[in-house]
Amino acid sequence: MPAPNSPHAGQQRIKMRDVLVDHADEQLGDAMAQSLAHRASLVGELRALGGAVSRVPAHATAWGARHQEVLAATWIHPLGIAEQDQSFAALQVLGTGAYGAYSSDVRRSAAELAWPGQTGTRLRALSERTDPQHLFDGGLNLRSQNSSAT
Repeated sequence: MPAPNSPHAGQQRIKMRDVLVDHADEQLGDAMAQSLAHRASLVGELRALGGAVSRVPAHATAWGARHQEVLAATWIHPLGIAEQDQSFAALQVLGTGAYGAYSSDVRRSAAELAWPGQTGTRLRALSERTDPQHLFDGGLNLRSQNSSAT
């Protein structure tokens, strides 16, 4: 529903990054603090994982991340890819997975972190079979050759 005094253009300029981290510990807290201290960072999030989702076998769905305890994310000013990388660097090194639908990073390395190993192989084959012309090439995907994020 349109707001009469605040038109919506449909574009979000803020960028996001996330990683899945094995353990919620002091190292994660230090990395989040370092990331939030960067001039590009706006907001940080830590979301608990586990529970019933962790009881599903990793190969059963496209969500291959079943052992990590935490999703760590930041919202970042759109200052360019180098600034985004710098602001997220301390968290990135802790990442053993990613939630692809919650990130502005559409580079191949981000897709491989979101869908590693057998999960990625299976999804890439499914994509090649169902979309041979690669029409659905926007956003994070395993077939793109994106070398930069917007």
